[in-house]
Amino acid sequence: MVRRFPGPVRLLLLTRRDPQLPLARLRLDGRLHDMRSDELATDAAEVADLLTKIDMTLTAAQVDVLVEQTGGRPAGVRLAAQSLVVARCNKGTSARAGQRGAQDRVRGGGVA
Repeated sequence: MVRRFPGPVRLLLLTRRDPQLPLARLRLDGRLHDMRSDELATDAAEVADLLTKIDMTLTAAQVDVLVEQTGGRPAGVRLAAQSLVVARCNKGTSARAGQRGAQDRVRGGGVA
């Protein structure tokens, strides 16, 4: 089917594993272009840029760990960044709740 496509038609095939298709001839003829996961992976500079855009600042060492743990995969980086944002929000909420609790105890005479 792919061999019979007219010139201007492009086919995009996404797969987690190499497909069991006879693609070698298309590759040799320059009619097939592969993009492997290492080509799609983000590097430390791209991850730092993404984090800056969501107002998240990490040290270079922390960014390196994030890239290492996610393999630089965009989906993994995004999920990790979302987790960091949620953790930051929860930390702020917990701190504010703790402050309110202390204020309530002071107002209520709970502090001697």
